[in-house]
Amino acid sequence: MKQPPIWECEGCPVRKLTIVSDLKGEDLLEFQRNVRKHKAKAGQLIYAEGEKCEALYIVMHGRVKLYYQGVDGKEQIVDIIGPGAVFGDISLSRNSRYDVSAEAYEDGVYCSIPLDYYHELIQTKPQVAIRLLSELDGQLTKTRKIIRDLSLKRARQRMASIIFRLAKEDNEKIYDGVEVKLPVTVQTLAYMGGLTQETASRVLGDLRREKILSLKNRRLKILKAEALVKISDM
Repeated sequence: MKQPPIWECEGCPVRKLTIVSDLKGEDLLEFQRNVRKHKAKAGQLIYAEGEKCEALYIVMHGRVKLYYQGVDGKEQIVDIIGPGAVFGDISLSRNSRYDVSAEAYEDGVYCSIPLDYYHELIQTKPQVAIRLLSELDGQLTKTRKIIRDLSLKRARQRMASIIFRLAKEDNEKIYDGVEVKLPVTVQTLAYMGGLTQETASRVLGDLRREKILSLKNRRLKILKAEALVKISDM
């Protein structure tokens, strides 16, 4: 399998999606001197829930899964994030701990910004702080929607909402035949929806029989976009 590339900051095609998109010249070179880049294999743990926060992270290539262990020992996926997304310690506290675990969902590359430099960056580069606030606002909005779905929607609606959200992250428009680029399993969708695997499998089976979607070899395709949206919004 082809290894994901590691770019220099100036030529990184993902930088325009990140909180440092406005850094230029010497400011960008300074950032590059302080940031660290890491390759990760699918399933590799980046940090564990409860560990002391050491850095802020940015996804450069691939996907990262954020999750925690429930009281019953089952995994609850909070989100699966892609290139440009920020994760880790976003607060300015020097004694905070990670509230979720982070794991590479697929082979990829991520950057880490050491906590001390992150604090300096926020305090001296207002354009980075503004971008970070925008990122936080987006994360908060997404979290509120997830909480609403988990508390108010039934299994069929939850599953439709999750699939729609995954498709929307990679596509501006959702149309008949659009594919979710993220490889998914029934187990992953169940964990994201707070469902048992049996329930998720039953709901997916119903949606497949109704020809609303297809799932084969971890590739999910939306066959009837309008029908999926109606179910998710019920």
